[in-house]
Amino acid sequence: QSCSKLQGNLESLPKSVTNLNLASTNIEGNIKDPPQSITDLNLKSCTELEGDIESLKDCPLQKLDLPLCRELTGVMSPHIFVLLLEGKAKFDGCGTITMPS
Repeated sequence: QSCSKLQGNLESLPKSVTNLNLASTNIEGNIKDPPQSITDLNLKSCTELEGDIESLKDCPLQKLDLPLCRELTGVMSPHIFVLLLEGKAKFDGCGTITMPS
């Protein structure tokens, strides 16, 4: 069952979410204040989301899918960089995402 017609704002999510799959939905908003409990985040094709991925630096992520989130930008944290190296993070088609220095 597809949730492609699901609409809403990311800021209204409960703060206790651990596994969040909103791929190909019409969710919108800024990722500046994500639930800090998220371990698995899939926002593939959420083209209306915006913000800096630095806001994810304190999340205990084990998997991160952000392909086609064209408005997301920023510098990935060292933890997210490790996920990328392990093949557990995807950024194809995102805005400008850079590696940590």
